[in-house]
Amino acid sequence: MATEITLQDRIHQLKENVNVIRAAHLIANASVLIVQTGAGMSADSGLPIYKDVADVEAYRKSKLSYYDLCQPDLILEDPSLFYGFWFSCFNDYRTKKPHNGYNIITKWKTERFGNTNDNSERIRKQIMDACYLLEEEKQKKLPGAFFVATSNVDHHSITSGMCEENELIEIHGHIEKWQCVDSCRKETWLPPAKPFLFDVTIIILISNLFR
Repeated sequence: MATEITLQDRIHQLKENVNVIRAAHLIANASVLIVQTGAGMSADSGLPIYKDVADVEAYRKSKLSYYDLCQPDLILEDPSLFYGFWFSCFNDYRTKKPHNGYNIITKWKTERFGNTNDNSERIRKQIMDACYLLEEEKQKKLPGAFFVATSNVDHHSITSGMCEENELIEIHGHIEKWQCVDSCRKETWLPPAKPFLFDVTIIILISNLFR
Protein backbone atom coordinates (compact mmCIF):
# COMPACT_ATOMS: atom_id res chain seq x y z
CA MET A 1 0.00 0.00 0.00
CA ALA A 2 1.46 3.35 -1.05
CA THR A 3 2.06 5.94 1.64
CA GLU A 4 0.09 9.14 1.11
CA ILE A 5 2.25 12.24 0.83
CA THR A 6 0.79 15.12 2.80
CA LEU A 7 0.90 18.74 1.71
CA GLN A 8 3.38 19.46 4.52
CA ASP A 9 5.68 16.65 3.29
CA ARG A 10 5.48 18.00 -0.25
CA ILE A 11 6.37 21.53 0.90
CA HIS A 12 9.33 20.11 2.83
CA GLN A 13 10.54 18.24 -0.28
CA LEU A 14 10.25 21.39 -2.40
CA LYS A 15 12.28 23.38 0.16
CA GLU A 16 14.96 20.68 0.14
CA ASN A 17 15.07 20.76 -3.68
CA VAL A 18 15.43 24.54 -3.64
CA ASN A 19 18.31 24.28 -1.16
CA VAL A 20 20.04 21.64 -3.30
CA ILE A 21 19.67 23.79 -6.42
CA ARG A 22 20.97 26.84 -4.56
CA ALA A 23 23.98 24.88 -3.26
CA ALA A 24 24.72 23.51 -6.75
CA HIS A 25 24.57 27.03 -8.19
CA LEU A 26 26.98 28.37 -5.55
CA ILE A 27 29.45 25.51 -6.14
CA ALA A 28 29.28 25.89 -9.92
CA ASN A 29 30.08 29.61 -9.71
CA ALA A 30 32.70 29.49 -6.94
CA SER A 31 36.36 30.33 -7.56
CA VAL A 32 37.45 28.06 -4.69
CA LEU A 33 35.76 25.04 -3.07
CA ILE A 34 36.45 24.36 0.60
CA VAL A 35 34.83 21.14 1.84
CA GLN A 36 34.28 20.85 5.60
CA THR A 37 33.63 17.35 6.93
CA GLY A 38 32.98 15.78 10.32
CA ALA A 39 31.88 12.54 11.92
CA GLY A 40 28.95 12.06 9.54
CA MET A 41 31.35 11.69 6.61
CA SER A 42 33.08 8.82 8.40
CA ALA A 43 29.80 7.26 9.52
CA ASP A 44 28.74 6.68 5.93
CA SER A 45 31.85 4.52 5.52
CA GLY A 46 30.69 2.35 8.43
CA LEU A 47 32.84 3.98 11.13
CA PRO A 48 31.29 4.93 14.48
CA ILE A 49 30.79 8.61 15.26
CA TYR A 50 32.63 10.03 18.27
CA LYS A 51 29.97 9.28 20.88
CA ASP A 52 29.86 5.62 19.79
CA VAL A 53 33.60 4.89 19.46
CA ALA A 54 33.88 3.99 23.15
CA ASP A 55 30.49 2.27 23.27
CA VAL A 56 32.13 -1.07 24.05
CA GLU A 57 31.28 -3.25 27.03
CA ALA A 58 34.80 -3.18 28.48
CA TYR A 59 34.91 0.63 28.37
CA ARG A 60 31.38 0.95 29.75
CA LYS A 61 32.25 -1.29 32.71
CA SER A 62 35.27 0.91 33.45
CA LYS A 63 33.11 4.05 32.97
CA LEU A 64 35.47 5.30 30.27
CA SER A 65 34.26 7.80 27.69
CA TYR A 66 35.78 8.69 24.35
CA TYR A 67 37.11 11.84 26.01
CA ASP A 68 38.91 9.72 28.62
CA LEU A 69 40.49 7.51 25.97
CA CYS A 70 41.77 10.53 24.03
CA GLN A 71 43.76 12.03 26.89
CA PRO A 72 47.48 12.08 25.96
CA ASP A 73 48.57 11.12 29.49
CA LEU A 74 46.87 7.75 29.05
CA ILE A 75 49.91 6.43 27.17
CA LEU A 76 51.92 6.81 30.39
CA GLU A 77 49.21 5.94 32.91
CA ASP A 78 47.84 2.85 31.18
CA PRO A 79 49.81 1.88 28.04
CA SER A 80 47.83 -1.30 27.36
CA LEU A 81 44.55 0.65 27.38
CA PHE A 82 46.02 3.39 25.18
CA TYR A 83 47.52 1.01 22.61
CA GLY A 84 44.53 -1.32 22.66
CA PHE A 85 42.13 1.51 21.92
CA TRP A 86 44.14 3.46 19.36
CA PHE A 87 45.54 0.49 17.46
CA SER A 88 42.03 -0.94 17.19
CA CYS A 89 40.93 2.42 15.77
CA PHE A 90 43.90 2.35 13.39
CA ASN A 91 42.85 -1.09 12.10
CA ASP A 92 39.22 0.03 11.67
CA TYR A 93 40.18 3.17 9.75
CA ARG A 94 42.41 1.18 7.41
CA THR A 95 39.97 -1.64 6.73
CA LYS A 96 36.86 0.48 6.12
CA LYS A 97 36.58 1.66 2.54
CA PRO A 98 35.78 5.36 1.99
CA HIS A 99 32.22 5.66 0.66
CA ASN A 100 31.22 6.98 -2.76
CA GLY A 101 30.74 10.53 -1.49
CA TYR A 102 34.50 10.96 -1.65
CA ASN A 103 34.44 10.01 -5.34
CA ILE A 104 31.66 12.51 -6.05
CA ILE A 105 33.60 15.36 -4.43
CA THR A 106 36.77 14.27 -6.26
CA LYS A 107 34.84 14.58 -9.52
CA TRP A 108 33.79 18.13 -8.61
CA LYS A 109 37.41 18.92 -7.86
CA THR A 110 38.66 17.52 -11.16
CA GLU A 111 35.97 19.04 -13.37
CA ARG A 112 35.49 22.48 -11.80
CA PHE A 113 38.38 23.33 -9.50
CA GLY A 114 41.42 22.08 -11.37
CA ASN A 115 42.92 25.49 -12.11
CA THR A 116 44.66 27.63 -9.54
CA ASN A 117 43.86 31.31 -8.95
CA ASP A 118 44.91 34.10 -6.61
CA ASN A 119 42.37 33.09 -3.95
CA SER A 120 43.41 29.43 -3.96
CA GLU A 121 47.12 30.26 -3.78
CA ARG A 122 46.55 32.48 -0.77
CA ILE A 123 44.60 29.72 1.01
CA ARG A 124 47.22 27.11 0.12
CA LYS A 125 49.98 29.25 1.64
CA GLN A 126 47.98 29.65 4.85
CA ILE A 127 47.51 25.89 5.09
CA MET A 128 51.18 25.16 4.54
CA ASP A 129 52.20 27.77 7.11
CA ALA A 130 49.73 26.48 9.71
CA CYS A 131 50.23 22.70 9.36
CA TYR A 132 53.23 20.49 10.02
CA LEU A 133 53.79 18.83 6.66
CA LEU A 134 56.41 16.34 5.62
CA GLU A 135 59.16 18.18 3.74
CA GLU A 136 58.34 16.51 0.44
CA GLU A 137 54.73 17.70 0.76
CA LYS A 138 55.88 21.29 1.29
CA GLN A 139 57.79 21.16 -1.99
CA LYS A 140 54.76 20.17 -4.03
CA LYS A 141 53.11 23.01 -5.93
CA LEU A 142 49.77 21.63 -6.99
CA PRO A 143 47.34 23.29 -9.39
CA GLY A 144 43.76 23.66 -8.30
CA ALA A 145 41.36 25.61 -6.12
CA PHE A 146 40.13 22.87 -3.81
CA PHE A 147 40.66 22.36 -0.07
CA VAL A 148 39.34 20.18 2.75
CA ALA A 149 39.00 20.96 6.46
CA THR A 150 38.03 17.99 8.62
CA SER A 151 37.72 16.98 12.25
CA ASN A 152 38.02 13.30 11.30
CA VAL A 153 41.17 11.36 12.14
CA ASP A 154 40.65 8.44 9.73
CA HIS A 155 42.72 10.14 6.98
CA HIS A 156 40.16 9.08 4.37
CA SER A 157 40.38 12.50 2.71
CA ILE A 158 43.85 11.41 1.58
CA THR A 159 43.49 7.64 1.21
CA SER A 160 40.37 8.09 -0.93
CA GLY A 161 42.34 10.26 -3.35
CA MET A 162 40.06 13.24 -2.70
CA CYS A 163 42.90 15.65 -1.91
CA GLU A 164 46.62 16.08 -1.29
CA GLU A 165 48.35 16.93 1.99
CA ASN A 166 48.75 20.61 1.15
CA GLU A 167 45.06 20.90 0.31
CA LEU A 168 44.04 19.60 3.73
CA ILE A 169 43.62 20.76 7.32
CA GLU A 170 42.97 17.94 9.81
CA ILE A 171 42.00 19.74 13.00
CA HIS A 172 42.74 16.76 15.28
CA GLY A 173 45.56 15.28 13.21
CA HIS A 174 45.16 11.75 11.89
CA ILE A 175 45.93 8.15 12.70
CA GLU A 176 48.50 7.77 9.89
CA LYS A 177 51.04 10.28 11.21
CA TRP A 178 53.01 9.47 14.36
CA GLN A 179 55.35 11.23 16.75
CA CYS A 180 57.23 10.15 19.87
CA VAL A 181 55.58 10.89 23.20
CA ASP A 182 58.99 11.74 24.68
CA SER A 183 62.10 13.36 23.21
CA CYS A 184 63.32 10.38 21.16
CA ARG A 185 62.71 12.30 17.90
CA LYS A 186 60.92 15.53 16.99
CA GLU A 187 59.83 14.77 13.44
CA THR A 188 56.72 12.79 12.55
CA TRP A 189 56.72 9.60 10.50
CA LEU A 190 54.29 7.26 8.78
CA PRO A 191 53.46 3.68 9.82
CA PRO A 192 54.02 0.76 7.43
CA ALA A 193 51.87 0.89 4.30
CA LYS A 194 48.78 -1.23 3.73
CA PRO A 195 47.98 -4.07 4.17
CA PHE A 196 49.77 -3.66 7.52
CA LEU A 197 47.50 -3.94 10.59
CA PHE A 198 48.29 -4.29 14.28
CA ASP A 199 47.87 -7.51 16.23
CA VAL A 200 46.18 -5.70 19.10
CA THR A 201 46.32 -8.68 21.49
CA ILE A 202 50.11 -8.99 21.15
CA ILE A 203 50.57 -5.24 21.50
CA ILE A 204 48.59 -5.19 24.77
CA LEU A 205 50.61 -8.09 26.18
CA ILE A 206 53.90 -6.37 25.32
CA SER A 207 52.83 -2.99 26.70
CA ASN A 208 51.89 -4.63 30.01
CA LEU A 209 55.54 -5.63 30.45
CA PHE A 210 56.55 -1.96 30.64
CA ARG A 211 53.97 -0.78 33.20
